[in-house]
Amino acid sequence: MNHAKNNCTGYVMLSSYFVSLMAADSAFDWIVITSPEAGSVFLEAWKAAGTPKVKVGVVGAGTASIFEEVMQSSERSLDVAFTPSKANGKVLASELPKNGNKRCTVLYPASAKASNEIEQGLSNRGFEVVRLNTYTTVPVGHVDEMVLKQAISAPCCCSCFTFFS
Repeated sequence: MNHAKNNCTGYVMLSSYFVSLMAADSAFDWIVITSPEAGSVFLEAWKAAGTPKVKVGVVGAGTASIFEEVMQSSERSLDVAFTPSKANGKVLASELPKNGNKRCTVLYPASAKASNEIEQGLSNRGFEVVRLNTYTTVPVGHVDEMVLKQAISAPCCCSCFTFFS
């Protein structure tokens, strides 16, 4: 599977919208990230917006790991401040801390194929959620013949597995 940055208006338009949202000071109380790919897309826009101060909630340790390098920096403008007790969207939506009765806003960059479980769960609890479909997964349509030959002829000394949370 390939990950494609996708939106009906095109990735360039989506990216600039995302950057403008991130550039607005205190635009969101939370940024909710549920996959490493969504985290990567978010980090691109966050950096392009000038690394504004944000509070991030992640679905699990695998997703949190995408932010480790940024968290090590001296600026500390990105705070991974919440991980639910169980690594799934339903629990994240039920446990994300809310600032009392005041308006609480969430930016949720996600795959176009992600369910609406998180946004619906948060909305039911009174959060205002802005979901951005920032990427989708698509089958590989073509592999360059030279790349395929290099991959086939490369020595392999281990098996690799990828797990996402």
